[in-house]
Parts: sequence; C-alpha cells; structure tokens
Amino acid sequence: MEITKIMTKKPITITEEKTIRDAAKLMCDNRVSALPVLNRDGDVVGIITESDFVGKEVEIPHAMAKLKQAFGHNLNFTQLEKTYERIKEVRVGEVMSRNVKSLTEETDLEGYIQFMIEKHIKRVPVIKDNKLVGIVTRKDIIKSFL
Repeated sequence: MEITKIMTKKPITITEEKTIRDAAKLMCDNRVSALPVLNRDGDVVGIITESDFVGKEVEIPHAMAKLKQAFGHNLNFTQLEKTYERIKEVRVGEVMSRNVKSLTEETDLEGYIQFMIEKHIKRVPVIKDNKLVGIVTRKDIIKSFL
C-alpha cells in the first residue's frame, strides 16, 4: 500500500515567521501534535511539535531566573507574566526542528514504517517537487486498519 492512500492530504501548516502562540492555537484548534513549517516559497523548512514547546530553551536563562524567584521568597507575578508573554512571541523558526525527514508519494507503507522505526520519528511530511503534499503519522497507520 502506498502512503498516499493513508496520508493526511493538505495538512495544517505554519510559516516560520509566525509566533509559537500562533502555532499553539493552530495545534489546539485542529487537534494536531505537529505542524510542518513552510518558508515564503512554500518549501518545508522544519516541523514544530508539542515537544518543541516544552523541550527547547527559549529565553530560558531569564525565564528560569524568574521561576526560581517565584518559587522562592522573591515572588514577582508582574515580571513573571511579562517574561511569559515575551516567550509566547518567539518565532516558530527559532524553536522548530530543522532537520526534517521526509518521504515521497512513491514510498510504500512498509518502507514508511521502517523509516519511522529507524529514525525514531512519529510523523513524516510527504513531499512532491519540493512541496508538501501530505503528512503521515502513526495515527494514520492505525486508521488504515479500520
């Protein structure tokens, strides 16, 4: 079976200039755990996942200092809130994963599953002529059994 039969066509995407607040809203509104990131030409330049929100350090030295104060005796809610607001305005391009693994439409399901296992990834963009045509996730594989 070709992955085109199970992939999500026209996946929800975001551009690298948008903020992580924008990405969070898109992900929550559409109930997806990742967004392919496109440049102005529509090329895939990265992917932002739920893990990028909690696993990357963006302005963390300053934010962590404030968190330490919050859990200590120097509680400053106003400053902590300002720091949090600044973090939400960080650009997607600053936190996304850049080394995106992708496949073509010709990849068969067995090849896709093997690729996911070898690369330890949960989702793969599907590319045709350097443009995004879909995304295949573990959930798509499970749905193929229905």
